Amino acid sequence: MSLATLAKGTQLKAGDGAASEVFTLIPEIRTITGPSMSADVIDVTSHDTPGGFRDKLQGLKDWGELSFEMWWVPTNVQQQQLHSDYVAGTQRNYQLVFPNAGNTTFSFKGFVSASPITAAFDAPLVRNCTITIMGAPQPTLI
Repeated sequence: MSLATLAKGTQLKAGDGAASEVFTLIPEIRTITGPSMSADVIDVTSHDTPGGFRDKLQGLKDWGELSFEMWWVPTNVQQQQLHSDYVAGTQRNYQLVFPNAGNTTFSFKGFVSASPITAAFDAPLVRNCTITIMGAPQPTLI
């Protein structure tokens, strides 16, 4: 039997920046992609590297970006905050909470680096957001 977890119920929450920080759900999110983890590859091949193949090391790591698509509700306070954060360049704490038994949570700091809107004539308003992650999120069980 598979141990897979259904993704429905995953939550992205934004912090308020207070000393006893409160995280509020960003509503209407349909899909979440990321973090888009990557690492630099450093070529350490030398004249005395054996064989005809390159030798490599892992360099600096980058947690990259977290992107999400949501039904855009222009009057929603949390969605308005994403826009305000984009305009101001605000760095904010976020939590990505997964719906597994232990509610695995990635806590990270980031800023909104993109936020395009799609207004197709035959579909609801859509807003896609990208949060560029700073540092390394720490997964925790809560």
